[in-house]
Amino acid sequence: MSLSPRLQVLLLIVEVFWITLDQETHSSVIKLGIEFIINQFSTKILTSILFRYA
Repeated sequence: MSLSPRLQVLLLIVEVFWITLDQETHSSVIKLGIEFIINQFSTKILTSILFRYA
């Protein structure tokens, strides 16, 4: 598959931007994402327990 020159330039800009981002920003975003997933999972478990024994 051949990419258009515009798309190649856009991907290069995104890649350079991604590499130059601060490492702390990455870890903060990852921590927030993990907390969100854990909260969603906990909510589903607690809701299913509540409905089962209600």
